[in-house]
Amino acid sequence: MENEDNLSYVYAYYDPRNFKLFYIGKGVKDRKKEHLNEIIKNQDNNENEENSNNDLITKKNEILKAIYAQKDDSGNRLRPIIRVIASNLSNEQAELVETALIWSNFEHLTNIVAGKFSKNFRPKNTLHYELPGFDYVNQFYYVNIGQGEDRDWEDCIKYGFIAAGGSIKWKKKLDVLSKDDIIFAYYDNIGYLGCGRVLKEKVKFVDHTFNNQNINAFKEDFKNKKIFDNSNDDDIAQYCVAIEWLKFYTKDEIKNTNYSNRNVFHGRSVISKLANQNSTIEYLLKFFEINDNSKIKNLCKHIEN
Repeated sequence: MENEDNLSYVYAYYDPRNFKLFYIGKGVKDRKKEHLNEIIKNQDNNENEENSNNDLITKKNEILKAIYAQKDDSGNRLRPIIRVIASNLSNEQAELVETALIWSNFEHLTNIVAGKFSKNFRPKNTLHYELPGFDYVNQFYYVNIGQGEDRDWEDCIKYGFIAAGGSIKWKKKLDVLSKDDIIFAYYDNIGYLGCGRVLKEKVKFVDHTFNNQNINAFKEDFKNKKIFDNSNDDDIAQYCVAIEWLKFYTKDEIKNTNYSNRNVFHGRSVISKLANQNSTIEYLLKFFEINDNSKIKNLCKHIEN
């Protein structure tokens, strides 16, 4: 016996003149015929476009009217080829199948609406690059920003970046970071200084942009200009990842707080994924006062711990 909850189906309209798919829909009972029946009723009553229902003036109905206006070799009016693509579905299943078929054929369809679940599908024309939430899952990362001789924390927060370099080994550490990852910047013997969102993946530091200008335009204002050195040597040049700092502190501000990192993760590696470090993440979000930030909440929905 057919499940009464699974009476929905997904159907397709094809143009009999060229067998091209031009519409996808879902429904129950005789829903698949209703689009055609509206056209037949309208045409057979000799209603012209000016006097017809404005709801009929759509690309889909233009094709239907053009089909119905022609005749086959026997003199019968042409009709679209209507085929059920999936049947015995719940309403929600039908909505998902409908959305999937529209997504995969959208350029050829006359559908005005992309389907109920369209927000869950990959945006069109994005196959040439990886997208967060589709091709990878964003993460929380610990990043040791050890100052060294080539960079200064104040430059990092002022010009929106974290950097590594001096050898192939160190520059490769930045490769794990993807757009929209969340980082917590840690400074040895002081503590966590900043929380930020990755804006772009790794580039050579001299190719970094800030406020739509190449970073070289700000060189004279840098506290540590050595970060610009060796830019012609790909192996030892400094590389960086662009960061939107959501909250940060100077080293002096941290020294003057009651912050204690004894029970919070920190490691010796340059970058570590904070997998299974939920207590650390929860503490740091509160520490940086961004646990109620709407942006961070939305990002956290797509972050895997």
